[in-house]
Amino acid sequence: MWKYLQQHPDIYMPQDIAHKEPSYFCNTYGYLDYHAYLQLFDEAGERKMTGEASGTYLSSPESPGLIKKSIPEAKFIIMLRNPVDRAYSLYKWMHYNKYEQIRTFEEALYEEQNSRLNNKDFQLNNRQYYYNYLYFNSGLYYEQVKRYLKIFGREQVHIIIFEEFKQEILRTIYNTCVFLNVDPHYPFHIDAHNEGPSGYSILSDPTRKKLEEKYLEDISKLCGLIQKPLLTIWFS
Repeated sequence: MWKYLQQHPDIYMPQDIAHKEPSYFCNTYGYLDYHAYLQLFDEAGERKMTGEASGTYLSSPESPGLIKKSIPEAKFIIMLRNPVDRAYSLYKWMHYNKYEQIRTFEEALYEEQNSRLNNKDFQLNNRQYYYNYLYFNSGLYYEQVKRYLKIFGREQVHIIIFEEFKQEILRTIYNTCVFLNVDPHYPFHIDAHNEGPSGYSILSDPTRKKLEEKYLEDISKLCGLIQKPLLTIWFS
């Protein structure tokens, strides 16, 4: 979505992937200097909308409150993927980029629950973003989405289901442009982006089924919150 929105002449987003997710509004990760953060948007000019793509803002509990203090009129695009697929994809990315040293996803899930979750020392002393090590827990979307709806209201939050986005890219981009109040008829160039690392096996059926069971309650609550049949979309 970042690749597509940055094509629009009325939208400015940092063009370099290194600055795609500055994560300024997080307590333990990302840009620390406000002026350096603002410099990312120096070339925005008179565009109608200016934004960035920090996925950290969803899982960081403090982020919506920090953003509210600085940019109360901000609009948010939240894209949610099947949490089981997202958890394994995140593990593969972390392992491939050598942030994660544990050799299997299943072992990493075990360590998440037994030595990483609620571990203040690990939270402050790791090689990446803390919640990226919480492969299961960072996929508990209900409370994360609820924070934004409570603090900013539904009119400022646009929720996209990743699997629907893949099936109807142009329609999803159109609806997103309507939400952002920019011309939805702009002729976007559509191409494949963000392919995951290769060389990893598919997720085993026992691990998938176990995770689906663990996510069931959270997804059921999320269905009611955003009025979407997510269990059918993700687990059918």
